[in-house]
Amino acid sequence: MARGMGQVLGVHMYQQLNNNKKDTSKYDLIIVVVFVLTIIFIRRIMDAFAALPSPFNAITQIAAFALMALMCFLVYDRRIATYRYSIVFKQLEEGEENIFGTEQPYPWPEGTVLIERMVSNKGKLLEEIKPEELYALLPPGEDPDVKIGFLNRNRFTGKLRKTEWALIYRRGNRYIRAAIHPDEQMQA
Repeated sequence: MARGMGQVLGVHMYQQLNNNKKDTSKYDLIIVVVFVLTIIFIRRIMDAFAALPSPFNAITQIAAFALMALMCFLVYDRRIATYRYSIVFKQLEEGEENIFGTEQPYPWPEGTVLIERMVSNKGKLLEEIKPEELYALLPPGEDPDVKIGFLNRNRFTGKLRKTEWALIYRRGNRYIRAAIHPDEQMQA
């Protein structure tokens, strides 16, 4: 499957692998250089922070640790992990195999949207959105006509925020927003 392109698996399921920004070798080189320099000079950096007056030495050391943890998270989120979006179009007919190579029907009803986090071609299911829960798929910049709480927002993409689409669904009595980057076929 080409990077960022969707794949129709038979006529039963559509999958799109949403690769993040992994196409610049300059960015990768900068990340490696920053990590190597940080590892080489970490002791000197922490000693310099420890030499500061009393309240500032602890604050700067905590801030440096938090910055390193944030850098590791950003590398994981933007460079290592990707997301896969799948839609179940229809169940199997007799004698057909599913994407897993068996003749069993999919465990999800038709119209279900699945969102997985992919690391080294191994996926972990993050969200299963049933057809009756789907509300809207909004293009970038368009606001939903329903109220979505701050804690009901998920981000399933590592790409730019200004180009992300909003998949709105209702679970129970609350609306949830999932930020995704669908390709043209999935937008249709």
